Amino acid sequence: MKIILILLILITIFSLNAFAQDFPYTSLEGHTSRITKIVFSSDGAILASTSEDRTIRLWDVATGTRQHTLSGHESWISSVAFSHNGLAIASADSNGKIRLSNSDGERLPYIAISGKVIEPPWDVNGDGSVDILDLSFVAARFGQKDQTEADVNADGVVDIKDLITVASGMDRETDAPSPHYRNLKELPSRATVQQWLTEAQQLNLTDPTSQKGILFLQYLLASLTPRETALLPNYPNPFNPETWIPYQLAQPVNITISIYTIDGHVIRTLDLGYKPSGIYQSKTRAAYWDGRNNVGESVASGVYFYTLTAGNYKATRRFVILK
Repeated sequence: MKIILILLILITIFSLNAFAQDFPYTSLEGHTSRITKIVFSSDGAILASTSEDRTIRLWDVATGTRQHTLSGHESWISSVAFSHNGLAIASADSNGKIRLSNSDGERLPYIAISGKVIEPPWDVNGDGSVDILDLSFVAARFGQKDQTEADVNADGVVDIKDLITVASGMDRETDAPSPHYRNLKELPSRATVQQWLTEAQQLNLTDPTSQKGILFLQYLLASLTPRETALLPNYPNPFNPETWIPYQLAQPVNITISIYTIDGHVIRTLDLGYKPSGIYQSKTRAAYWDGRNNVGESVASGVYFYTLTAGNYKATRRFVILK
């Protein structure tokens, strides 16, 4: 009996040694805090690990190499699971938020949990809405690393790919501004959008998300290209002592704005120089008048007129100074 038991023990030891030789240990390192969950994909090819460092790391089981790092949760991740086909990953954090991601690292829209709808990933600035401000938020962080919000595709760097991903989540009918768009601070310049579009097209991306994002940029560029030149109402009006004079240009041209009194006496000329076509509405782009005449004196209260001259185009509007 003892001999049989000894033989069984020896067989078990040899079997374990053989198993260990067939499946050597691999050390997977990368998380910066305590591991909270690990799970294999259905085919056993990918291992997902979650951590209190608020990231999900995907590992190639065969090689032990890290494929992707998924970020975006605002608290430590408590659970993770693969879909049946392994193409999607669901993760939940301690704040009760669930996030869906593609297994290749691309973010998908958030879903609702406990009756609370979590904002979509395109709302990168976290203001509760997806609009042109989100594009500007990403563009302002181009080249930066460790930017969880702006790095939409979680590839470790903020670039044009992140911007077109955000653009893919926008609707051209509601999010692309008309020539008379009133949210002045949200408008990028036409030259800026043209640069975004050029960089995106140079990548030759063919996936549906990128194509949708590029299409939105094309519509945005078109919406920022006025069909006709126009002088727009100044703001604020009445004003004291400064005001901004917006306008739009259908074609590039030299611009001057003349300000004169009700009796036709010119008191100030703003020579704006050569301007490309586009919409000049925001405070950083519209013409600015500080309420002073050509010799630097503050003008009196009253009604004044301003005339925009752009090539063959000329238009006049009225404004009021109150002191």
